[in-house]
Amino acid sequence: MNNKDIMKALKCCSKYMDAGLCEECPLFGDENCGEKVLLDAAGAIEALEQQIEALEQQLNYGKEAMDVLVKENLVMEKKLAELGKGRAPCAG
Repeated sequence: MNNKDIMKALKCCSKYMDAGLCEECPLFGDENCGEKVLLDAAGAIEALEQQIEALEQQLNYGKEAMDVLVKENLVMEKKLAELGKGRAPCAG
């Protein structure tokens, strides 16, 4: 099941399980529907956690790269300032 179907099934279970009004559920007619929706929901949560972890790793890599660039920029600015010392202002 996709995430949309999982959410719909979970909502149906929470609303209709006691009333026996499961016809709206994507798993209607599956005698193991409760087990299936819980396993699919757990699988979806695990997949989302993996995606979050991968995005956090990318973010950390980006932060590290930015730190390197900032340090390089500071070194360049310092070198430029040293080059500019003692020079007469440009007349042009």
